[in-house]
Amino acid sequence: MQNLKILNSKETKEILSVLESQYGTDYSLLLKSYVLLMNKDNKLFIVNKEFALLDTSKVRINSLGMYIGELHNNQIRLSIEGSQLLGKNAKKNVFELSKDREREWLRGKDIEVVYENTGFLIMICKNEGEKHSEDFLGAGKVKDNRLMNFVSKNRRIASSD
Repeated sequence: MQNLKILNSKETKEILSVLESQYGTDYSLLLKSYVLLMNKDNKLFIVNKEFALLDTSKVRINSLGMYIGELHNNQIRLSIEGSQLLGKNAKKNVFELSKDREREWLRGKDIEVVYENTGFLIMICKNEGEKHSEDFLGAGKVKDNRLMNFVSKNRRIASSD
């Protein structure tokens, strides 16, 4: 576990503060049953608090927890799972895609938009009349009227055109 650092309470509060300012919600209650970890590349992971009870000194651990995002210049770019975990509570910086644009997004394409915010956004697509009303699609970032796509290549839908 030498590549992952368990964040202490001060570091965790700093991450929670970044999330609160970025998405307009206090996530401390939601994340209170988890421990935050960060690797040397500023990638954030969460594990259940019961992990602390395990003796990991005699095992080799290559990876641990669920990847939820990455810290970039005092902003957090959420992964797809991070957006699913935190997105439903977000009050700002949420960008809604139409069904047609959702397909483009999941194919890894950048999307032309007119949007003033230049920080990281949570991407969602609303599904009218379906059991699950919102699909959380990870993070995007607007730059020069282009919504930059961060869906990793191995998670993209193959293009049929």
